[in-house]
Amino acid sequence: WPWRDAKAWRRAALQRPDGVGPEEIARQGAHAARENERLGISDPERLSDQELYIRGKMTLDEYAAYLALKYWPQPSRGD
Repeated sequence: WPWRDAKAWRRAALQRPDGVGPEEIARQGAHAARENERLGISDPERLSDQELYIRGKMTLDEYAAYLALKYWPQPSRGD
């Protein structure tokens, strides 16, 4: 992925159009809401991040890479 900064990656993704239609957004959103309730996830930032995938602004692979960069940034190798 070309991004080295999670905030910049998120800003760029938010500029993209939704990648799925309203029905899929509703389906994915309902599934996420059930899982969030089951797991006790209520952090607004995490919920906001989930919207990137729910709305199709990121593929699942891209979303996983974004989360890895955001929460487990790699040390700089000086390049």
